[in-house]
Amino acid sequence: LSQVAERCREHGMMANIEIKPTTGTGPLTGKMVALAARELWAGMTPPLLSSFEIDALEAAQQAAPELPRGLLLDEWRDDWRELTAR
Repeated sequence: LSQVAERCREHGMMANIEIKPTTGTGPLTGKMVALAARELWAGMTPPLLSSFEIDALEAAQQAAPELPRGLLLDEWRDDWRELTAR
């Protein structure tokens, strides 16, 4: 991840980091990715943290609320607005 951040810094690129936790590790993975992203992208446009795992995104929000997040869906859900408001 540090190499990706450095490449973004060198070339003025932005990043979308997809959080892909293994079963049962969503909150911990979300938190750790958010904290690493906050540190590695300091002084740059922050990366978008995205995931299909709502609990990972909630943990990322608690750890680094200033980082943008995006919920990924593999099929349309009528409750998408409620999910993203969490």
